Amino acid sequence: MPAVYSSLHTNAKSLRERSALAQKWTAVLAEAIYFVEKNPDKGKAAVAKQLRLNDPDALQSAYDAYAKLLVNRRIIVPESTVAGVIEVAREQGTNVRKKAAEVIDNSFAENLEKSGLLKEIWGGEVPR
Repeated sequence: MPAVYSSLHTNAKSLRERSALAQKWTAVLAEAIYFVEKNPDKGKAAVAKQLRLNDPDALQSAYDAYAKLLVNRRIIVPESTVAGVIEVAREQGTNVRKKAAEVIDNSFAENLEKSGLLKEIWGGEVPR
């Protein structure tokens, strides 16, 4: 099933009225992604706590999935993935009227790219 990782969720009113805060949160998310990848022991401790994992193999697998394989270091929410999530919701009987493009705002992530913050965090090009 499609899923969206490395994203923040809010409503249109908050984005309009508190866009500076949304921009700061987006930057914090970018920094947290870097921190977790570069500090695996602390990252695994957070994953273990959140997922209530005690098994070392399961913990390593979860860390690899969430902190390395599935994470989007550019924090761009893929429209195709959101479209897939919306389609699954519709198939399950949820009345979703909006299209994916209407519920995504990647401008905050794009601002991080334009400002050079992502390159600064990663010390160069952002890994894919």
